[in-house]
Amino acid sequence: MKNIIYTKGLYTDERGREFFFDNAKWLLILFVVTAHIMGTMMHSDNSHVAMLTKGIWSFFNTFHMAAFIFISGYFAKRFVKKGYSVQKPATYFIIYLAAQLMFILLGKYLWKTNPGWTIFRPQSSLWFLQCMTIWYLMLPMLEQVKPKYMIIGAIILAVVAGYDKNVNDALSFSRVLVHLPFFMTGYYMDKSWFEKLNKWYIKLISAVFLLGIFAVDVLLGNKLPGWLLTCNTPYSECGFKAGQALWGVYRILFYITAFLMIFAFLSLVPRCKTFFTTWGSRTLAVYILHMIVYRSFKSFEWYKYFEGSLKGVIIVAGIILATVVILSLKPFSIPFDLLMKIKIKPFLKEKE
Repeated sequence: MKNIIYTKGLYTDERGREFFFDNAKWLLILFVVTAHIMGTMMHSDNSHVAMLTKGIWSFFNTFHMAAFIFISGYFAKRFVKKGYSVQKPATYFIIYLAAQLMFILLGKYLWKTNPGWTIFRPQSSLWFLQCMTIWYLMLPMLEQVKPKYMIIGAIILAVVAGYDKNVNDALSFSRVLVHLPFFMTGYYMDKSWFEKLNKWYIKLISAVFLLGIFAVDVLLGNKLPGWLLTCNTPYSECGFKAGQALWGVYRILFYITAFLMIFAFLSLVPRCKTFFTTWGSRTLAVYILHMIVYRSFKSFEWYKYFEGSLKGVIIVAGIILATVVILSLKPFSIPFDLLMKIKIKPFLKEKE
């Protein structure tokens, strides 16, 4: 335990970086990559493969990005406490522009999809960077609202926004609204709440709960409204069979389930240092770069080599793990570290 400090039940290194959050982030990025790549096989002619992969896709998509955003909101407190600066949202936007350009070029010349030149509709999963940019710009105003009114108001706004057909993936507007409650809940969350989750009986309940949700997702995956989980389309495009009056209920159920899954997951995350703790500090690189593998799986139809049997699913699981581990290595994060060092201060007016 050399150079490790124990603070309020959370292990930290000498810099104060908490292993718990790095562990959580690496596990979540593993879930993100798993959902994306496994999702390419959920329309397999093999009913067992289709059921399993759709269940995996539904299970992880219900909470993995919500949990990432929740943790991002928790650390956003530092942004406000240190004094508002436009540098943080600008950094997210700079990374977004660089990644957007990369995927546009790859789409045009590698995948032959010709996505068009646009900064408004994010390529692949770059919506997260757009959302972070917007939330950080809004945060100095949002944090002035009392927590209960902020969270309740954000949920009501997201439920109502689903009925508006103009709230879609342009500027990730739908996701900005739908995921805002997760971001602000994390922002208002106190560290002591994480300790309350670190009890053996809560861990047991959490494990049983998550296994139960996974079983339901596998058994009913093909009947669940998948577009609701991606949060980037209005209700009218989600394929709901119920009447319009009940569409908002689906989103409320999504929030309840997602929040419960977030807290259940966090209760099970290791608090101490693990073999993947260091990798948890490099999840941004994995998040962006794994999309090259995912898009190639789809565009070149690599998934067809594996979707015929459960053995193929196991092989793909190995490919996913290898992808995440390799992209977690230091060399792949260097370009993004350099982008983060770009300062916009020379472009800003001097304070009077």
